[in-house]
Amino acid sequence: MRLLKANCADLLEMGIRYEHLSPPSPNADYIPLQVEYRSQDNRKQLQVQNIWIPVNISGAVPNTPPRAAFMPMFILEIDQFILTPLTTATLDAEDDETPKNKLVFKISKPPPEGYITHVDDQTKAITSFTWQDLHDLKIAYQPPNTSHPDRRNYEVEFQAIDSYFLSSTPIMVHFSIRTAETNSPRVSWNM
Repeated sequence: MRLLKANCADLLEMGIRYEHLSPPSPNADYIPLQVEYRSQDNRKQLQVQNIWIPVNISGAVPNTPPRAAFMPMFILEIDQFILTPLTTATLDAEDDETPKNKLVFKISKPPPEGYITHVDDQTKAITSFTWQDLHDLKIAYQPPNTSHPDRRNYEVEFQAIDSYFLSSTPIMVHFSIRTAETNSPRVSWNM
């Protein structure tokens, strides 16, 4: 059933049952519902709420959390002052139940200086992003706008989240910021 519009009393009397149509799959699924509260006088919409009802599928294989992929280096080399994209060669994850393009990465321990941003709006730090944006080179690290004479190294922690809301163990990526080896003037702006 793709779409059903009914009032609450009718919905409860319909005897709708969940049927699992695509095994094998994890032992959990979700039924999305959108509930509208309307005025009884004029049927004007007062409030809308989206609800996900969890369904436990007995006898199914338990969902496994995502995990870090084997191929990435988990090291990002950064030139001082230069916006540097994160790639799947730096950070990647995989999951048995969720396609890669549906994975979400949460930044669980951000860098102490600078910030991770989406290139569509480089002025704002982000707290999460999709694997698809990572693959499309839309996620980048903006180093701090201050000069340092020595290389700086940070540990930044990520978690991959699958479409069943399970999180991976922390994925550590080492950020290494090289110093600028130039005496030429540079332009910077305050944010």
